[in-house]
Amino acid sequence: MDWEAQVLRELSNDGLRITNPRRMIVAYIARAQEAFTAEQMVHDLPTVGRATIYRTLETLTANHWLARVHRDEGEHAYISSEPHKHRLVCTDCGKSVVFDTCDIDGLLTQLGKRTGFMIEGHALEAFGLCQQCQQQRSFSASSSS
Repeated sequence: MDWEAQVLRELSNDGLRITNPRRMIVAYIARAQEAFTAEQMVHDLPTVGRATIYRTLETLTANHWLARVHRDEGEHAYISSEPHKHRLVCTDCGKSVVFDTCDIDGLLTQLGKRTGFMIEGHALEAFGLCQQCQQQRSFSASSSS
């Protein structure tokens, strides 16, 4: 089952009505290739109310279907998330790259033993600058000197 169908099913199981605006929001997120802000979504989905967008983003974040990306300029961005998903996220432009290697199972086993947690899964996100944003920063720094 794909991400979009899983999210809609979970929302329904949680007692939320699956309205057309909620479907549009979830579809928008499923199609997003980069981190997006709530205001971008408001702009891109003009028929969906601002309050509905913000409430749905909060619900999806609280249920771990969305991950918040903290951008340097202070505005939060969002990107779809799911168990055992690994991604690199650019803090400047929001570009997201999914990677499938996972070498932290031993670390998680040790962490579980040390803390008494039975770890059932994980999501890994690393934040930094993509190659293009690094080059732009280097160019900006060298041209202002």
